[in-house]
Amino acid sequence: KEAQIAVIDAVPKEDDPESVKLLLEDHVDPKEAQTVAKRIEHLSYNRVYSVEEGSYDASIMKNSTKAINLVGQQNYVLLRTGSNGFETSLVVFPSEVAPKPGMVQYIKDSG
Repeated sequence: KEAQIAVIDAVPKEDDPESVKLLLEDHVDPKEAQTVAKRIEHLSYNRVYSVEEGSYDASIMKNSTKAINLVGQQNYVLLRTGSNGFETSLVVFPSEVAPKPGMVQYIKDSG
């Protein structure tokens, strides 16, 4: 299953002439760090991508990483914002964290 993500740059070019790419990499648990190969992609802005469902770390700068969980057959927007002295940041929509497998059934059963 794949999720669709739209990667959009909303920072005016005059505020940031050196537009950087979005870095998307597999989220790896620190316990697995030495045994798992991490996939890393540099995504261009103002494009739509199909991405395998799973957990990822998204960043526009190495020091500001945002963990996201993409669910197959869902649509997401990753939006780079900031201008006029405001810090550049990454906004992810929808922002809620997807439940882990089995959690949906538990929520339905308990209601």
